[in-house]
Amino acid sequence: MKKIKYYLPGRGFLAFLFLFINSCISPVNDIPDDPRTFDPPKTNLLELGSSLPYFRDYLDAMNQTNLSDILESDGPYTVFMPNQNAFSRFRKDYNISNTDELSDEILKDIILYHIIHGDWTLSSIPRGYYPTLALEKTTGNPIDLFIENNSIFRLNGIFALDEQDLSTINGTIHSIDRVINIPTMGAHLSFNEEFSLFYEVLLQNKYDVNYAVFLSEEGPYTLVAPTNEAFLTFIDENDAWNTADDIPGKVLNEILRYHLIETENLVLKEGIENKEMTTMNGQVFTILINSGNYSIQDGNGNIAHVTRKNIQAENGVIHQIDRVLLP
Repeated sequence: MKKIKYYLPGRGFLAFLFLFINSCISPVNDIPDDPRTFDPPKTNLLELGSSLPYFRDYLDAMNQTNLSDILESDGPYTVFMPNQNAFSRFRKDYNISNTDELSDEILKDIILYHIIHGDWTLSSIPRGYYPTLALEKTTGNPIDLFIENNSIFRLNGIFALDEQDLSTINGTIHSIDRVINIPTMGAHLSFNEEFSLFYEVLLQNKYDVNYAVFLSEEGPYTLVAPTNEAFLTFIDENDAWNTADDIPGKVLNEILRYHLIETENLVLKEGIENKEMTTMNGQVFTILINSGNYSIQDGNGNIAHVTRKNIQAENGVIHQIDRVLLP
């Protein structure tokens, strides 16, 4: 009987077969590009906003007040753009049926307050105060927006984010579901936990002035506000006090009045060194500048350093200090 011979393929044939099979199989890691992530944007802020129906009310308000050109300019800008749900809430809060019922001046400020300088994605913007395009009336100083972006993202203390990082050639849009109100000085104090103790003291009902109401009035005012750490140090310096509640109302009232300046929105800038400011209680403190750093000398010669200057509100400006001033 004839034997059947079996032939094993040579190495060359095996190599050819391996290459042929591999050429028929798509690489596992060949993930197609995501155009939302990798393609460069081709539209500007106005074009993108206008293409999305849920920004209709905001864009209509911009057209009404002749502000649309801002979104076509080079910028770059970051726009926290209120969507339709935001404007529905806004109209209900203001008891209006249409934004046409608001004056152009009010509407302009609202629109501009939602725009900040720079192209900020949500992951890149740190916690802090950001000057908006809305301006304080007496000085033209930009009104600040307070952004928290640690474990949470809030605008002036409000959870408002709906959709993030809509990129354009001249900036970024973040959709929000609330219209952000322009803050008063009192509101700015309430947003930032660094002022929580000072704000709690302001709200106490044992003064001849209702400071919560006062700091929400028209102004303009200037407030130098001690941080929590500064206020706790002040309490610790008196053995009879354990908390702010232990400080007599008369003492606190004089201290609060000494931290307030009426009738002026005092922006800290070059040229005001050694300037004496008359406070609400009629006494003065002196503004000092050293190598670009600002400080305040009180009536007792104590020095408080300005650790954050020019926190601008609608009705005045706040300067954060690291010591309680004493008249």
